[in-house]
Amino acid sequence: MAGNRLDRLVQELNSKLIIAFHDAYVFEAPLEQMERVAQLIKQEMIRAVQEIYPMLRPRADINIDCPECWNKDGKADSIKQWLAKLAPKTTLRTEETDAASNTDKLAMTGPQHQIDGMFI
Repeated sequence: MAGNRLDRLVQELNSKLIIAFHDAYVFEAPLEQMERVAQLIKQEMIRAVQEIYPMLRPRADINIDCPECWNKDGKADSIKQWLAKLAPKTTLRTEETDAASNTDKLAMTGPQHQIDGMFI
């Protein structure tokens, strides 16, 4: 419901809804319209919840601090920081160290995390 209204609303500002995932949305907007688009999105998200639950006073977090970054905290280096925290616990096996197991790929040992079909 809110996603459809948001999509129509932002089109008026030369913007578009790129990704809708549960209660998170990613929009593309001209930089000069970004603050206005963010404010309209925030208002619409709050309104959508209050239509169903009028007694609630929800909040909507909008990240426009770093437009080239899609994560919630708006820090472009968040993934690098997360990987750096894993680095002490993780070792990298190369073809030379893995020759005994007959594998020709780089592989990670230690904690593994899957993102988009890739283990990191």
